[in-house]
Amino acid sequence: IENPDVKFKIMSLNEAELTKIAINCYITMKISYANLIGDFAKSINCEPSIILDAISNDTRIGNKYLSYGYGFGGPCLPRDNKALYHYYKNKNSNSNINLELCNIIDKNNKNHLLFQFDEMKNSKEPIEFKYITYKDSSDILEESQKLKLALLLAENGNEVIIYERSEIINQLKDKYQKLNFININPIS
Repeated sequence: IENPDVKFKIMSLNEAELTKIAINCYITMKISYANLIGDFAKSINCEPSIILDAISNDTRIGNKYLSYGYGFGGPCLPRDNKALYHYYKNKNSNSNINLELCNIIDKNNKNHLLFQFDEMKNSKEPIEFKYITYKDSSDILEESQKLKLALLLAENGNEVIIYERSEIINQLKDKYQKLNFININPIS
């Protein structure tokens, strides 16, 4: 039953699962695209935020998840992006359908992390991170692009300073026992 005032759809379990995964994959695509355009803009001495702001003003595109920053992470987005590709590989018999885009998005996310690392690795100044979780309001470290970047920089010999909540500091120390090469400070 279609009713524009109702905010739900009736669908099969497969349709519901594909819908949920497809939404998250679309979000990964927007984040990855914004970072890809931002990386390219920086490589030709342009300001990413100016370009992405102009793109996001197009009403067909919108501004959600279209800003330059860290790559996507957390427990859902990377997992769902991989899940859509694997689901397609297991169920698809039509050679005219190709969801390789999911793999390209993952690769772009990894390349963006390396681009950020390359930009920061020669810094003589301390590199500071306020919040290291996959998003600032979370307490989840899983697939955190900020944490991955901080670890890469620290392993490179850069001075890395992390400002975090005490419960996250404890998680970091438990998970990364050798974090004595990163200065971790509580957020007050």
